[in-house]
Amino acid sequence: MVFDLTSQESFSHMKSWMDEFTRQTGGTRPCVLIGNKADLADTRRQITSKTAKSWCQEEGLHGNTVDDAAYFECSAKDSIMVDDAFHHVAAEALKFKKSKLLIENSGDQGGDGKVADVKQRSGGKRLKEPACASC
Repeated sequence: MVFDLTSQESFSHMKSWMDEFTRQTGGTRPCVLIGNKADLADTRRQITSKTAKSWCQEEGLHGNTVDDAAYFECSAKDSIMVDDAFHHVAAEALKFKKSKLLIENSGDQGGDGKVADVKQRSGGKRLKEPACASC
């Protein structure tokens, strides 16, 4: 979720955007907060890092640790921290997918049977390729 560091109005919409994100995803997808226009922060900042990080904590958006907010200040114009934010989201998405598959497929009969089917077809060995297009 992205807001403009130089606009209080932009930040004031974050709660409704988060509610919509939660409604669309069931609240189960990884999410980060990105303050954009970091290149203008020295002269036009309206939202402090502390305010944004506090909002993340209130909404349960955590970085690598529980005490670490999933918050990045970026500049799309100057390519500041953009890669870091995307790498974090990608890593969190992979962790989410792996944990979801483990939960759905715990045990040979759990979830939708994908693990059981893969084990049966592979003789219990780990396959190099996913067994299905959605894996």
